[in-house]
Amino acid sequence: MTQPARYILDNTLTATYKADTRPKVATPEELIKIIDPEIVESRQERFYTVALNYQLRLISVTLNYIGTNSEIRINIKDILRPALQSEADYIIVFHNHPGGDPAPSPQDETLTANLIQACKLIDLPLLDHVVISQNGYQSIRRNKPHLWNA
Repeated sequence: MTQPARYILDNTLTATYKADTRPKVATPEELIKIIDPEIVESRQERFYTVALNYQLRLISVTLNYIGTNSEIRINIKDILRPALQSEADYIIVFHNHPGGDPAPSPQDETLTANLIQACKLIDLPLLDHVVISQNGYQSIRRNKPHLWNA
């Protein structure tokens, strides 16, 4: 018997999937398809962790933090906790930029580098960090692949 997988976007249960029908989330484009549009339009930065199984199928999406309109303070252990609790095999993180520019900030890049190192220590690969806004999205992995090779 398969257990239903639930994911929460913006603190609202938005979909329930049986284990064999969970969406695959291997690319930023696939991630964008499952994001609630209200997240993109939020006036506050919101940071999420996407937990994936070994087939890159969705286990959960967890809202980790809500910040101000221009910044968010993040603790890496709070990002990793829900993924570890859900026994994820991979994670993707994403957050919005309320100002409309999806370009990652230097702080986004520093957080990503630190998160990659933390994930390596616990054998939980970080597949990407995606920044979304009303004007599109950017994949830090695509734009800064050297962060994953360090």
